[in-house]
Amino acid sequence: MANIIILKGVGRALCAGGDVVALAEHIKSQGLTGAQEAVEYFELEYRLDHLIATYPKPYVAFMDGITMGGGVGLSIHAPFRIATENTLFAMPETTIGFFPDVGGSFFLPRLDGEIGTYLALTSERLRGVQALYVLFTIPDPMSFSSYVSGEGTALLTAT
Repeated sequence: MANIIILKGVGRALCAGGDVVALAEHIKSQGLTGAQEAVEYFELEYRLDHLIATYPKPYVAFMDGITMGGGVGLSIHAPFRIATENTLFAMPETTIGFFPDVGGSFFLPRLDGEIGTYLALTSERLRGVQALYVLFTIPDPMSFSSYVSGEGTALLTAT
């Protein structure tokens, strides 16, 4: 039985998120069946994000490289997050008018000052040290599990 879960991407990304254009085309071509499949996909994605946030064992997200959209959901709720000089963090779905999902409405307001509002409205990308300072130096607990239990989150950085 594993005592710790470590998530690390392969190549240039932890996870660059889903292909929204392909999803829209699938829904358009498949009609109601495609729409139902999309709903089921997002239900699974959000359940996984919740599981990560509430998982009782240590979960470490290695945010080395592109971490966008769904990759944010796989990493931001982890109590242990590692950002590197290669981290590129963003929620690009807001660029096309989608709301910041994968728990964005939970963690963005908890960022220092109005940076969460700025990120939600602009889809701005955070690179390397920017991600470190914005995402890891906040006064409030970031992960849902820490929020519920009242414990703080840990900070790990790679150099």
